[in-house]
Amino acid sequence: MTVMTSAVRVSDRGAARWTRGHPWIFRTDVENGPAEAGLVSVQDSRGRFLGQALFSPKSEIRLRLLERGECAVDAAWWREHLSASIARREGIDATAVRLVHGEGDGMPSLIVDRYDRWLSVQLLSAGLETMRGAVLDALEDLLAPAGIMLRNDASVRRHEGLPQEVSIAAGSVPENIVVSEGSVRYLAALGPGQKPGAFLDPRPNRPPL
Repeated sequence: MTVMTSAVRVSDRGAARWTRGHPWIFRTDVENGPAEAGLVSVQDSRGRFLGQALFSPKSEIRLRLLERGECAVDAAWWREHLSASIARREGIDATAVRLVHGEGDGMPSLIVDRYDRWLSVQLLSAGLETMRGAVLDALEDLLAPAGIMLRNDASVRRHEGLPQEVSIAAGSVPENIVVSEGSVRYLAALGPGQKPGAFLDPRPNRPPL
């Protein structure tokens, strides 16, 4: 179970960002905070509960909204939200698909790409890094991948005070993977490079030949 480290109070301007639907609160609108990264309860300037967020003490993006309610953000929470995100991609005629796209799927700073039987995962904030175990356990439970590569070499991690690295978190991952998109076939390399495998986001712009 994930335990919240403390309550963080934000300015009226910061609280208004969440009210308008923006998932981030920046350093200048955070009035206090713990020394360590993790999950925190967020309050407005009057002490009213706003939600739960990933806290990054070294980042300009200090808070990333994770949960508007007071339910436990634990292993079951991650399994439920990851399962819903995966289900939204059902029916896509491709063996390489972005299963989780950060804030767009309500899981800020998390990227999960599936390449056939393998996963490429990015944890892009210090707050999320504290939940690495719960995230990876849920992915293994839901997808039973042959291997998981952590592509944590994105430059944004420097701003979070995190190391940039590429590592294997589970199983093994081949150097190249054959990807199918309709009738199109190509090779994707999951090792170090510009992208964690391939440019999956613009997939709708690549119609089958």
